[in-house]
Amino acid sequence: MSASSCERVQKRTARLLVQLAPQGASSGGAGHARGRSLPLLREALARVDLESLLADGEHVAAGGAGSFGSADEAGSSSGGTVGAVNVAEWVAGAGSWTAVSGAVAVSQARIDAFSAVTLDPQWIHGAEAGLAGSPYGTPIAHGFLVLSLLSPLAASTLPPIKGMGMGINYGLNRVRFVAPTRVGAAVHASVALAAVKRINGGGIESVLDVSLVSSDPAVGDKPVVVAQWLVRHYP
Repeated sequence: MSASSCERVQKRTARLLVQLAPQGASSGGAGHARGRSLPLLREALARVDLESLLADGEHVAAGGAGSFGSADEAGSSSGGTVGAVNVAEWVAGAGSWTAVSGAVAVSQARIDAFSAVTLDPQWIHGAEAGLAGSPYGTPIAHGFLVLSLLSPLAASTLPPIKGMGMGINYGLNRVRFVAPTRVGAAVHASVALAAVKRINGGGIESVLDVSLVSSDPAVGDKPVVVAQWLVRHYP
């Protein structure tokens, strides 16, 4: 990241702090609450390491292509990897298509940035969480930070669908935060196509069962997040 880009981000951050400052609200009002949280937010913004954060984004391990093999073949090459598929092939792949994404590092820089932009600088996410007595022994990522990685990780596994020009995040049927994601862990997505249906406008809606898995050995084979994600594609 160039020095000029860093300076622009810092100026935008300064404007954000001004906007968040209390504006004459009475005690107990929204302005008063914002005033109490402002020092914590300033600390979170001050911790954001833009250079490290961008470096994280530039070093994402590659994942494998999706497979149309049977459930027993999930994750193996025996099902055959694919490129672009047509709609009929994608619809037929419901219940059999699986994929594993590359991984992204959940660094302290990423956690600090998320704390800042979401106004959630709780101490268990800070770099000193372990020393402060966190039951996890180290900083952990926000559950919603890890969930937000679902979109780029899972989407990176989806094959191009012929005739479709736009993909839309339609939301989640369900989501659970199963285990903590400790700082320094790498997270990847395991994705399975559960169902596909045709929708108005010539589009399709895909239902994806997604597990986000951490490299943290303390978690073991348990996913850190499980969710069912809806993605719509339109011509």
